[in-house]
Amino acid sequence: MAGFFKKLFGGGEPAAPAEPHSYADCLIHPKPHQSAGSWRVGGTITKEIEGDVLERVYIRADSFPSESEAFEFSVTKAKQIIDQNGQMLFGDGEKSRHA
Repeated sequence: MAGFFKKLFGGGEPAAPAEPHSYADCLIHPKPHQSAGSWRVGGTITKEIEGDVLERVYIRADSFPSESEAFEFSVTKAKQIIDQNGQMLFGDGEKSRHA
């Protein structure tokens, strides 16, 4: 019975890995998650600085009925995060944190 509800409402399952998108010296890795029967926007933004790869994780409340729409908007949202934060996104030097 629990399996039925998990399939019906989603179990927070991440989408299959996608090819990263290059934007403004960063790599965008869209990773929408299935939740409550829809797909939530999310992913990671990475940037190599002085040989270290820094990562910023983003998860947003935006949801879409299809996985492909969520992938597309996950890339759009990451570009917006990069544009709005500029150098500050990776300026603290933290290896990994939420954006």
